[in-house]
Amino acid sequence: MKKTFNRISLSGGFTLIELLVVIAVIGILAGVILASLNSARAKGRVASVKSNLRSMVAEAELHYSNNGNYSTLCNAGGQVEKMINAIVNAGGKAACYTLDGTRWAASASIAGTNLSVNSSGAGTFDPTPGALATWDNANAYCAGIGKRLATLEQMKALYIANDNGVPAGFTQAVYWTSSEYVSPASAYYIHMQVGGSYPGSMSYIAKTNTFQSYCIS
Repeated sequence: MKKTFNRISLSGGFTLIELLVVIAVIGILAGVILASLNSARAKGRVASVKSNLRSMVAEAELHYSNNGNYSTLCNAGGQVEKMINAIVNAGGKAACYTLDGTRWAASASIAGTNLSVNSSGAGTFDPTPGALATWDNANAYCAGIGKRLATLEQMKALYIANDNGVPAGFTQAVYWTSSEYVSPASAYYIHMQVGGSYPGSMSYIAKTNTFQSYCIS
């Protein structure tokens, strides 16, 4: 006797093929929803980090008003350290840095985004560096896209925040900063590589040299 199997029915009236199609669609939708949720969570963490960075500006200026400088602003136990810890608790990395007490910055990395703040306000590092350029041309390039060259303190804080390592997007060894030396013909640069002879070191050099640049909004 010839048997035919045209449909395999379930109690609800669906065929096996229809059920498999429904399961596949649910799987696709679940994947899309999960990706959206992960993206929303990442954006929420970035927003939380930005909020903590902005709060540091008021704390820094209050510190300056009370002390006449920023020398101890980044010290352990202070209000800025508490904000740094809040960023770390949100899943990010962060650090505060001041070179000589006259300027300061705090930088953070989270979800592949590098952020920073100083007395001028909070900003986001470009995802990729600019081309090799002299110091003047590096500043002109950043200004031309409505941004500015990152300061020495911002770059150093970002290096420290990433466990004295290379932040996301930093593919070269040496970068210009916007910070000028006492001599107007010289400006500071920083080594952002891991290993080598000068990891994390900073110095100044004639502005006519060519290094990479990193703009910040």
